[in-house]
Parts: sequence; structure tokens; C-alpha cells
Amino acid sequence: MTVPSSLDWQSLAAAVDGATVEIEGWMAPLEFDAAHGYFFLVPELSCCLGCLPQDPACAIEVFAAMPVPIQAGPVRLRGLWRRLDNDPNGWRWQLRQARAIAAPLSLSRRMVLGAMALPLAAAAPAVAQSNDGVVAEILAQNVPIDIHSHAGGILRTNDVFSDVAGQMQRGGMAAICLAMVADGPVIRPQPDGRIKALRNPE
Repeated sequence: MTVPSSLDWQSLAAAVDGATVEIEGWMAPLEFDAAHGYFFLVPELSCCLGCLPQDPACAIEVFAAMPVPIQAGPVRLRGLWRRLDNDPNGWRWQLRQARAIAAPLSLSRRMVLGAMALPLAAAAPAVAQSNDGVVAEILAQNVPIDIHSHAGGILRTNDVFSDVAGQMQRGGMAAICLAMVADGPVIRPQPDGRIKALRNPE
């Protein structure tokens, strides 16, 4: 029986191509499904669907032996490590024949920042007294603002806007910054499940 090597996100480049490895990270799928046979594994929780790190070295392309259910926290995977050289899609790492295994609970930087948000919100009035303008007023009132939103299903620049204002009112949201994937129109899934840019965005 092959004993898997345990990888961390700082030692990916040292992993042996073809070795059986284990690594823990967050699932970053490209579609809204309950389980996925193809997805990316990233070191921190993605802000939203399809938002991957700009650095390809910080994302592992995962081909699962069987669909992996979406997890509320990080997932630990075991599989065959593949190092990619001159990949046309720009990716560096793959985990083939991957299977989910039991993972101990771990805390990411984003989870810690989320926990810190509560005391920061409580301190907002003090911040407001030392600042001028709209930002200080918003902080003083603890007004909810989403700084990275795909409200209304907006993912691409050519999407049709739905009732975003109505959704905001129902959810008690004061302001949102719409986040769009600018190169979305030139990205297409391939028959093998991978995504690829058809041309350079202009």
C-alpha cells in the first residue's frame, strides 16, 4: 500500500510528480451543483463561485474518482499528484483520481477575519467619531455593504440585470459592489471538463 505524502500549500513545487498525496483546501467549483467531479482546490475559501486565485500556483485542478459533495469547511483529498509543464490553460498542478477523506477542522485566514468582524462592528461608532464623510456615517450605523456581490446572478458583463434593488431591500442590504468576470465571454468549458480561454480578452 502506498503511503501518501502530506502536502501543504507552501511545498507544492517540491511534490513528486506521480506520487500519491494528501492535501487540505477549499473546493472552488465552477457550477452550482451539490457534488463535483471536476473543481479547483484553493488554500482559502473563495469569495464566490468561479473566483479563483490570479496566481495559477495557488490552485489545484482536481479530477475526482467520484463526485465530491460541497463542504461547509475545508476538504482533505487524496489522489495522484501531477505536475504540469507548459499547460495551454496555464495551470500548474493537478490531483487525479482524487477522493475525499476525513479532515480535521482547521482555520483559514478568512475564517479568522470573519470571527473578528463582530468586535470590529461593535467598535464602529468610535471609528466614526474620528472620521468625516459618508464612510464614517455608514460605519456608525452598522449599515450592511457587500463589497463583492453577484446579486441577481450577475457573473459576466453580458448578463441581464434582474431585480437587484428588490433583492437588496428584502435582504436589508444598503449598498453592493457588483463583481463581474470580465473575461467570462471568452472562457468555455472543454469536453474533458477543463475551462479554456478561446482567445485573449480585448
